[in-house]
Amino acid sequence: MSRLISWSLLLSLAAPCLADDKKLDAEPRAKAVAPFLDEQLIAVGHVDLTRVDVNAIAEKLSEYAKLKDEEIAGPKKGVGDWLSAWTKAGVREFYVVVSLADVPGLPPFVVVPLEGDADAKNLSDALGRAKPFQAYQFEKIGSAMVGGAEKTLTRLKGLKPEDRPELAKAFAAAGDTAIQALLIPSKENRKVIEEIMPKLPQELGGGPITIVTRGALWAAVGADLPPKLSLRGTIQSSDTEAAKKLCDLIARFYQGVGEEGSPNQKARDLFPGWDKLVEQLTPKVEGDRLVVALEEKDVAATLKPIVARVRDTAEHKLSVNNLKQIALAVHNYHAT
Repeated sequence: MSRLISWSLLLSLAAPCLADDKKLDAEPRAKAVAPFLDEQLIAVGHVDLTRVDVNAIAEKLSEYAKLKDEEIAGPKKGVGDWLSAWTKAGVREFYVVVSLADVPGLPPFVVVPLEGDADAKNLSDALGRAKPFQAYQFEKIGSAMVGGAEKTLTRLKGLKPEDRPELAKAFAAAGDTAIQALLIPSKENRKVIEEIMPKLPQELGGGPITIVTRGALWAAVGADLPPKLSLRGTIQSSDTEAAKKLCDLIARFYQGVGEEGSPNQKARDLFPGWDKLVEQLTPKVEGDRLVVALEEKDVAATLKPIVARVRDTAEHKLSVNNLKQIALAVHNYHAT
């Protein structure tokens, strides 16, 4: 359970939730990772550590999952210690970059912009103490500390950057939030998908795959964390008509995976309040974009039953494992 809580806290820092559409100069964020982008880039994540309140996150997680103080105390201290070490070493923000040049064989790499006279060695040591990055190697490349596999670092040092102008637009759509997660497929990525799978599955209507490849040029999710939790997601389409077709496809997908009595009813069984969840997560067409926006009360209503179900599942698995161990011990005793 302690490990589950730790990862829940970390995911709160690195996984996407969404926020108010505030004015933001997105160019500095795009420029921070621009030297490390190639034509195989597919996703970028960004976390502003100055806007992360571990105590508030732990309080919300405890409320949603109905955790006791002793259950949350250890993971909260562990994550808090990592963040404290990072900020003392000069880490104010970091980016996670996913490129098909690395994954799935190698992990995504991390970019930490260096500010002023930041000590690169202390910063590297601080980052390496966090469990998610303990297997990473860190090296100063240009004006940033970059962490990843040795092969990835070698590739990045000789990289000729690829211009990805849509990155700044996606950061702007995510807004002035604590966390952003961007999906940025290239034209080549979309072309390959169209060649491999020209038609959608019959369950989704069997139309041309271009409903997806042209209907979702890029996607951006922005999140603000507790104490004020909110969520906003945007999908950029090629035009208004493409946006409407993609919206209809998403609605059909939700209907298919949650239809009562169907082989795909697992989604309805897994997520309590499925119909309400679908209503909240179905995007609205705004010009050539699809937009989903959730305020704190909406996020709470969505997450509370899901987090509670995850906790119940974890406790059930733990109980089953304990029973197995007891049965094995009885068997071994009897055999002896």
